[in-house]
Amino acid sequence: MSGSSVATVSESPGESGSTVDSGWSAAELDLINDVLEVQIAARRANGTLGRRVRIWAVAVNREVYVRTWYRRDSGWFGQVLESARAQIRLPGADVDVLVEDVGEGTACVRGDIDSSYRAKYARRGGVEDMVTAASAATTLRLIPDREVRKQLAHKR
Repeated sequence: MSGSSVATVSESPGESGSTVDSGWSAAELDLINDVLEVQIAARRANGTLGRRVRIWAVAVNREVYVRTWYRRDSGWFGQVLESARAQIRLPGADVDVLVEDVGEGTACVRGDIDSSYRAKYARRGGVEDMVTAASAATTLRLIPDREVRKQLAHKR
């Protein structure tokens, strides 16, 4: 994916009738569910992006979640936890996100996320490592950063 062919996603209104607007458009959620991997880069305090890393992501109940199979303070996981801001790259779009450490969450939410990982990545090796208690404890919710989207929209 070349940088010149990547557009930044503009803010999309939520679907009518939804009780909670997660900030993700239906098209973005479909794209996240369709691609096997997204690229994530932590946003540093000075606004620059760290190195992009390919990770697995799932969309569950209009929310986007990522996990790591091994929690550590170094690498992409530690960097996005520290900054609480990142950017994910989807085919044709970069999306600035806020990062929330949700850990295992409720049993219901964890079960939904685990099921989504199993369904999406069943043919890939390592999926069982992503649904252990240790991996569930690393669950991060990615929330589109509306302020960044608004600033970018005004520059166009």
